[in-house]
Amino acid sequence: MKNIELQNFLLNLTPNLWLITAFVLGVFISIMALLLAIFVYKDFIKFIQPNIDTNENVRFIKMAQILNTKIQTKIPIYRLTVYISAIILSLTVSLMGLLYIASVITLYTNASSHGMYQNNLSIKEIQDLIKVTPKESKLPSNLNNALIIYYKFGCPDCSAIYNDLTDKLKDKQVYWISVKSKTGIDLLNKYPTSEVPAGLYITNNSSGVIKSLSKTLNNQTVLDINNLNYLINLK
Repeated sequence: MKNIELQNFLLNLTPNLWLITAFVLGVFISIMALLLAIFVYKDFIKFIQPNIDTNENVRFIKMAQILNTKIQTKIPIYRLTVYISAIILSLTVSLMGLLYIASVITLYTNASSHGMYQNNLSIKEIQDLIKVTPKESKLPSNLNNALIIYYKFGCPDCSAIYNDLTDKLKDKQVYWISVKSKTGIDLLNKYPTSEVPAGLYITNNSSGVIKSLSKTLNNQTVLDINNLNYLINLK
């Protein structure tokens, strides 16, 4: 199983949990399973070691030492099987918990690169939104003649036109900027817009031309191809 498949499998076990809740749950499970493994192991060691608290066993051990004889402890097979199985199971659960934590962190990191700013989204919501949200771009130092797309993670209109928009821009130099990121906030202060998704074209004299990229047609949100073409043709 590939890493991404394993991560999705683990995350899909708890699709409705918030990320912070999932992280805490993973830590709790890992720690408790590890403590259980340690407890079972210590109990196992006590079980297989001879009890030297009684005078009879002390004399037996001394006699064995005098005769240079190894002390053999007989352990019932079923008890040995129970101990080993419990230890292996506990360690496995602890390992799966650690992998679950890693999956949660990976999802958070990935979502953050796509512009996620919310802390109350479930794992399933985040996974779905990543599929219809671009990764935020790094802007060049010179923005003249740059075409920038304003978007917001979780914005219904942004998600609705994402596939059509990326298809139209697949051969174009374009920068995707989340309006909730530091870069986006700084850019909005200079080139403000009240709605997303929106396209921003920065001219040679650093002035900005902004157009909305979505519209409602037959009660559905669709790409405003005319506004997009207008911005593309400015380049």
